[in-house]
Amino acid sequence: PHGRAVAIAGPVAVRFMAGAAQEALRELAYFCRSGPAVEEGDIQALLDRLSAVFREAGLPEKFAPPPEAPPDYLERLVQHALRATPEACKLTPVPVDAEALRNLFAQILE
Repeated sequence: PHGRAVAIAGPVAVRFMAGAAQEALRELAYFCRSGPAVEEGDIQALLDRLSAVFREAGLPEKFAPPPEAPPDYLERLVQHALRATPEACKLTPVPVDAEALRNLFAQILE
């Protein structure tokens, strides 16, 4: 379940970081330009293509919390992520705080 959640969050996280990672994403778009609709350096097309690849692979865009999840499941996810990955949250191109995590998790939870 954790790996699946990380994969589902991938496109959302890349979009979140896109503003601060323009050069890296342009380079990636250049190397992926053979894909449908991905032109040289076209970041939006790259992000759209990434989401399409995940859908084509059968990965859903969202996941359901476990049936036994408590009512504050979203907040628990946020707090766990902050405790488990404090360095990663500080070293990202875009600062990741509780509010950012809450918004990201909310986008991928059903």
